[in-house]
Amino acid sequence: MKRGTTVCDLTSARWHSIWSIDELVLMIFEHCELRSAACLARTCHRLYTLGIPLIWTSPPLTALITLAESTADIFASSSRTHCNWKSWLWCNKPIPQPTNSPRSRRLKFFSQFVTDLILTDPSDSFESPEIEILLEVIQQESVESLFPRLQSLVIIIHRPEFLQCILPFASRNLSWIKIFLAPPNTDQVLGGSGYGIFLPHLCTLPRLDSLTLFGSDTISKDELHFISTILRTFPDLEAFDAWRMKADDEFFRRLSSTRNLVTLRIQLGLIVPTLDSVSLPHLESLIIEYSSNTDLSVLLDHLHAPVLRRIQLDFHWELGALAFDSPAGFNGPAYRLVSERIAASWSQSLEDLTISRVGQLQIEKESLRIWDMDSFRPMLSCHQLRKFLIAPPIRLDAQDADLVQIGQSWPKIRELSLTGYGSPISSRRPCAGAEGLLALVGNCHELEVLELSINLQSLGALIPNIKNWPEEYATVRNPNLRNLYVHDCLICDVDNTSMFVRRLFPNLETFRYARKELFPMSGNAPTESERMVCMQRIQKELGLEEE
Repeated sequence: MKRGTTVCDLTSARWHSIWSIDELVLMIFEHCELRSAACLARTCHRLYTLGIPLIWTSPPLTALITLAESTADIFASSSRTHCNWKSWLWCNKPIPQPTNSPRSRRLKFFSQFVTDLILTDPSDSFESPEIEILLEVIQQESVESLFPRLQSLVIIIHRPEFLQCILPFASRNLSWIKIFLAPPNTDQVLGGSGYGIFLPHLCTLPRLDSLTLFGSDTISKDELHFISTILRTFPDLEAFDAWRMKADDEFFRRLSSTRNLVTLRIQLGLIVPTLDSVSLPHLESLIIEYSSNTDLSVLLDHLHAPVLRRIQLDFHWELGALAFDSPAGFNGPAYRLVSERIAASWSQSLEDLTISRVGQLQIEKESLRIWDMDSFRPMLSCHQLRKFLIAPPIRLDAQDADLVQIGQSWPKIRELSLTGYGSPISSRRPCAGAEGLLALVGNCHELEVLELSINLQSLGALIPNIKNWPEEYATVRNPNLRNLYVHDCLICDVDNTSMFVRRLFPNLETFRYARKELFPMSGNAPTESERMVCMQRIQKELGLEEE
């Protein structure tokens, strides 16, 4: 290699494919002339080694092993060990005598900096030399000496035998253990538990902080023994995620026995109106997938969770016979009742409310996809709100007065999404204008993401001279806002609008809008193409790239 090698040559360094180079290191290389490829490789390795205690703390096992492998290309070695075991089921076979290979020595060096480790169970047809290498090394020394700083463990499990193999890692004094159970044939289990086979090994763990059931659809009635045993064995369980398991009232009765549950993600089955009080005093995050607002209302009425901060409601596929004006359906009047219940219980603690939908609306009538702010007006009493998101296919129409109220009621809001990609482009003009936008921005100084349907045609009347703002708006700006989505904003003055947006949001990174080709429901109005051209020009004037 010729003298004068610079940062462009770093791509040839094998370790660079494992971890990106810090900007400070890039600056160093820009000012260094390296005489040879070997010199470059040694310098790379030394700088990387110095940074290991700072950056290499939470690797997946595959990345950790790959790193140990890649270092061999930097330092020539006379011998390398290749594991040819065909399956992780070898753990039930005699273990070969370990060798003090260069790879093992490198693994021992890198592992001393690891604080969080991810172990993944391979599937039937996938060989896992990484697990084999790791188990080979721990035959020479204990897990404690190999990972002296290990604090947390994440295990993704397909079969009970794998959990038995890696129990030595969980036996030490860790501060966090998270388990993903993903049996490959859960959907083939009829009328029985798909997770009960894991119980004997799970119950031997010294602790369990987070459990995710990641198999196919099941019901809590079939998993009742499994759930009861887990909750009884690990009363301090902090997170339970079973988004594909339909939970009934008996499940929630058992759930009340947990002392420290912080996160719950579940799919609602049939909930009886006589449900007992569900007390979860430490619950902070609740994610629910459901198909009836009636079941949701029953749960919200009986849930006692005084510190609940986050609620995400995912409405499931609609039943064909479900009336769209029903209080149990996915419509504005139904969500007025839901928001009243939420505001009545958590107005002092709620920080995040997300309303979304799984699947498409079976009836795409425009009036069913455009709601007004009255559906969520009770939420204005939740003054701690930091995120409010209405996901497509719904468009929440807010008027100027609504934006004024939002600004006054949610001064800490960071993400406000009233519409988004997939929301309808209506023949009806957007209700909100520049006046409401200025009022919102003037009160919400922490706003980072804003998505709404807005009409900026009134900008000229509000601010006649865009270079000389009226005194009442002179100080209004938000340097924190990064993402702005104006959905179906009408054709407006390109120069004035771009100058307005640039001054109001000086650090804007993305400017987006609805595109006709993504919205077949919008029709073929001649003005639609002109609107898109106008938005493209504004985006270009702002110096932002089209996504």
